[in-house]
Amino acid sequence: MEELMLSFLDEQAGGFYDPTSKGFFLMEGVEGALAESTIAHELVHALEDQHYDLETLLLSRKGDSDSAAALHSVMEGSALAIQQMWMVDSFTPEQWVEVQTASTAQSEGLYSSPEYLWKPTMAAYMAGIQFLSSADGAGLGLGGIDPTILDKAYVNPPTSTEQLLHPELYWGEQRELPRPLELEIQPAAGYRVSFEDSFGEIGLNVLVDPKRDQQAGGPSPLELARLRFTSKASTGWGADRLLVFEKLSDATAPRVVVLMTRWDDEAEALEFAGALNGVLPQIQASARAMGHPEHGGASWRRNGDDVTLVVFEDASKLPEGFEGWVRAKPPVSKE
Repeated sequence: MEELMLSFLDEQAGGFYDPTSKGFFLMEGVEGALAESTIAHELVHALEDQHYDLETLLLSRKGDSDSAAALHSVMEGSALAIQQMWMVDSFTPEQWVEVQTASTAQSEGLYSSPEYLWKPTMAAYMAGIQFLSSADGAGLGLGGIDPTILDKAYVNPPTSTEQLLHPELYWGEQRELPRPLELEIQPAAGYRVSFEDSFGEIGLNVLVDPKRDQQAGGPSPLELARLRFTSKASTGWGADRLLVFEKLSDATAPRVVVLMTRWDDEAEALEFAGALNGVLPQIQASARAMGHPEHGGASWRRNGDDVTLVVFEDASKLPEGFEGWVRAKPPVSKE
């Protein structure tokens, strides 16, 4: 997994800005018009870092990938918008062809990678720019980004990819925040939570709506334009938490993964549960490949607005009742 992710980043990144060192870098082989457009993009990050302290903002979202993705999309949407405007103002037709040719070659590697890598990456740019342009219809224009809109997005950034994908939940009069999700965690003796994070609407969409039969070369230009990064099954997200359990005294003991999700209402939970059930055989096959070929697997349960997925490497070596190590406290009434 680590090798795959590093290879993906190495192939797809033209450059990056590092808020810690206050410097940006171009990848080896990036030159010509592509280098110029990349520099324009990274300098936007540098400028916004001077105003909003990107490192502090990103560190404040540590341990919550969903919230971090929402913030990252504001950063990338803003930089992409200014980059494109600068290119329109500065590039010759020949330079546009040069960048398009390089981008097409880069896309071939992008869409040959697993969807859980390329889709969130695309969302940071495409959903980010759409989010900013949805601010009262005046976020983006030929004159640039309205600075008051950008300031609002940075001073009080979106807290979830749900707000990113459904901008009315952020820019509207009543901002919709993630639902409270308080957990009761009671693992068997010796087991502990070794990792905790969140999926969010984009992540859960990739989980239950994988395009495994996707044609070679990725989505067509028309499909790409319509890409929404969500689906009926993942819409209505309220909150989620992912926990990995490992045994303190035995590194070879089978692990347990619990994904707890909370939805806006019971109907949304039922819809997600149905989609989850559809991909359960693939999740079970992965668990058996990682763990025991017969005793590894996965199961799910629904309780009102909550749907819980439990993935385990070897049920024969786990204490009885491991499926119940995590329980969600009942949601507070909305009334």
